Amino acid sequence: MINLPAALIQELQNNNIVDVEQLQKAHLEDAITSVRINSKKCTLQFSNQAKVPWADHAFYLADRPFFAHDPLWHAGAYYVQEASSMFLEYAFKQCVNLSEDIKVLDLCAAPGGKSTLVADIISENSLLISNEVIGTRVAPLAENMMKWGRCNTWVSNNDPKQFTKLENYFDVILVDAPCSGSGLFRKDENYIAEWTAANVHLCAQRQQRILHDVMPALKPNGILIYMTCSFSTAENEDICDEIVEQFSAESITLEVPTDWGILKTISKKKQASAYRFFPNLLQGEGFFLACFRKMDDVDNAPDLKYFKKEKTDFNWLGKYVNLNNKTVIQEKELLFAMPNNYLDDYLYLSKNIKLIRKGTLLGKAIKQELIPEHDLAVSVHCAYQNTYEVTLTQALNYLKKIDFTLPEDCPKGWVILQYNYCNIGWIKNMGNRWNNYFPMHLRIRKM
Repeated sequence: MINLPAALIQELQNNNIVDVEQLQKAHLEDAITSVRINSKKCTLQFSNQAKVPWADHAFYLADRPFFAHDPLWHAGAYYVQEASSMFLEYAFKQCVNLSEDIKVLDLCAAPGGKSTLVADIISENSLLISNEVIGTRVAPLAENMMKWGRCNTWVSNNDPKQFTKLENYFDVILVDAPCSGSGLFRKDENYIAEWTAANVHLCAQRQQRILHDVMPALKPNGILIYMTCSFSTAENEDICDEIVEQFSAESITLEVPTDWGILKTISKKKQASAYRFFPNLLQGEGFFLACFRKMDDVDNAPDLKYFKKEKTDFNWLGKYVNLNNKTVIQEKELLFAMPNNYLDDYLYLSKNIKLIRKGTLLGKAIKQELIPEHDLAVSVHCAYQNTYEVTLTQALNYLKKIDFTLPEDCPKGWVILQYNYCNIGWIKNMGNRWNNYFPMHLRIRKM
């Protein structure tokens, strides 16, 4: 049985935000599993699915499968994401002009749910930087962004303060701020043991510092979307007041259908609009979101005319990757594909922040042959035609790095194995034997 901390109950009662008795009853129920489909890769059907109302291609599941034994999960065909947090899609579409090519920073991005969501809705010639400050969380973020398969989504590992150097660079900044986690009590009871009123205060201080550090990187008229998974006013509405007061920001009010069960709140000092999610009011966990427009009229845009254009001919890579509106760059032996319009940004960002992943890693070039990387196989830009469809058992054996016999009709040379017509990875078939090139660190370990 989940018991909410007494101090949190008292705060919610004092602020008259929600029916606390109903909220506690909701915590006796199991958390709901939801997924979002990677529409650029495939169309999936889950049994007994119901649509998440505020997100396209998102569904609730009747039960929680063992996703690690689904080859399509490994292929990046869908992402398992908490439904309330998918409201970001609805808010983003109301606040941002998606017909334009924009630059977006997801400041606290790990493990990647919100970044994969944004990658779905921005244009192919937009740029998304998915950042994570904690080193141990960068690898899972980079892995999830790789599986989602977009060459305009890059990953960085930086403290928020490092972004002060990118003055007026981003059109949109997302801050899913580190918080006390009370909105996730039902999903993970470990948050209850860690929750204290003192920790809420520390989190609020940290949130203010993060915003102070990153706001210079937002362009005038740019959009800030602030989020937490906390129920506490100190981390939510009070921070909204700080945003309006400290950063010349204007609150943005969203049009939200009343039957969705989303609770609109107003901050006490500056009457900023915000949106709360409670598990007793809708199918989802605790979540908070508020949107702002930066009203600063000083626009010192950075000079990006740095990049020395290389004349190397990479047209031969067309059989491996769709080169339409893309440029290939080379770093030592490695080749990367990225949108044409971000070459200058690539060098500018490389000089100022720590980039972990940029573009789509294609592989190593030997003369005009490619030793391909796994990133290319799962990219939505992959154009390689030498593919072979495998069964579920074969796909799982491949993902576990267990040998099995390939039928004689499997093509020779470099081959992409597919399951349900989704790429899962490379093999090299020499006829009498074949090599499995699925990355060892990604293999299925649990049998």
